[in-house]
Amino acid sequence: MNLAQVTPIEIQNWTKEQTCAALVEAKKIERIIDLLKSEVRARLTTGEVVKVSNGEVTIRTPGVTFSHRETLVSQDYLLPAIRPLNKKKVRAHYDDTGDVPTGVSLKLSKPSVVVTLAK
Repeated sequence: MNLAQVTPIEIQNWTKEQTCAALVEAKKIERIIDLLKSEVRARLTTGEVVKVSNGEVTIRTPGVTFSHRETLVSQDYLLPAIRPLNKKKVRAHYDDTGDVPTGVSLKLSKPSVVVTLAK
């Protein structure tokens, strides 16, 4: 069974056993995709685009999530009234110094691997 060429109409006509078997195969493919993405992250730099005959692969900048403990964060990084974190100011500080202010924690996500199929 070649899952790459399966149409939705074909799937609707499958038995439950065929559908489950295809799902198991798709899960195996998903694991291989995760391994390939990890390898690409290790080999390519952020913003790099690799064009191949069947498409292209791009590495995007990793996302950043900030959280904080209000009692430890300097007032400069808090917004007035309800006191949420001023994420723009924290991000600017992080970009300038490479570190977050006291009381702010940082979580970096994995860089996104974007795969574009050739037309």
